[in-house]
Amino acid sequence: MLGSLTRVALRKGIIGRSRPWLLLGASLLAVRIVRYAAVGRPVRVFRGELAPDDTLRITSRQVS
Repeated sequence: MLGSLTRVALRKGIIGRSRPWLLLGASLLAVRIVRYAAVGRPVRVFRGELAPDDTLRITSRQVS
């Protein structure tokens, strides 16, 4: 939802020449960039083939 609101705000701000929409879009874009920088990309810990009888357990760590 944040992505679509950012796109709409930037479109109305740039194409529609609306300063409030442009400021909102720029602010939302900054939030998205900071969030991306803080979280980063997922880390691959395993890559390989599984045999038909192999099992795979997927878990997640909670970062606080």
